[in-house]
Amino acid sequence: MWLLVFIPAVLGVAKYRYASYWRWVGAMWLWQAAATYLFASYGSLEQPERDGLISRAIRLMTDDGPLFGLYGIVFLVVFYGGVAYFVRHLYVEARRPNEGAIAYASKGRKAIELTALTLLTAGLLYSNFAATLAADVDAPSAPTVEARIEREIAMATPLVATKLDDITILTGVRGDQQTLTYDYEITTPAFTREAFTAYLADEKPAEACAHANTRGIVQDGGVVRYRYKLAAGGDPVSLELTAAHCAALASAPQKNSSISR
Repeated sequence: MWLLVFIPAVLGVAKYRYASYWRWVGAMWLWQAAATYLFASYGSLEQPERDGLISRAIRLMTDDGPLFGLYGIVFLVVFYGGVAYFVRHLYVEARRPNEGAIAYASKGRKAIELTALTLLTAGLLYSNFAATLAADVDAPSAPTVEARIEREIAMATPLVATKLDDITILTGVRGDQQTLTYDYEITTPAFTREAFTAYLADEKPAEACAHANTRGIVQDGGVVRYRYKLAAGGDPVSLELTAAHCAALASAPQKNSSISR
């Protein structure tokens, strides 16, 4: 998109040389630079470095979901609205009487300026292309199920033996090949085994499938097992989350759950 600045700059070198015109060319260049380095959106959750600084933060906050797509639409409207604003002012400046301004620049000077401008624009375009190409070449392969499980274990381990909410304690987390297991303890005797089993089956899949890494584990063939030891005793109540759970919820409204991961 650097060509959006290159074209009015070429016109400025070839015909119009007023300082007010060049101020708008400079403003348009800064607008393009901000769009590239702050708001560019070429990355992903696995390659956030390809995004602009602000886009990277918003992608992470929105978990690369629909809200990030909405942000992208808003950015495009604002960016091209700004381009239209600058082009309008450039047009107004270009319409001013020339009053012999061309006479102050020789053909040799114009040739040098046009060459320098072309080389600068080519360098900017190449730097963007080279950065994108390098990111594609160096991009890590998609994380394996085992790698995702290791990540979850690393994140959850500091929470072991802590109270996640009023009734739930995380007592352990472990991985076995492509199965991730969370162990919990429910501290209140208010739940019967039957009621908690029904509650877990109804509420847990929506909560778990909303988590990107957990969803990635099951979609790649892994299993996430949740085991709850009830205060009333007996064998733990378990739920094994699979890709089928998330697929069934893909188009259904999700519910909120008071039981933590």
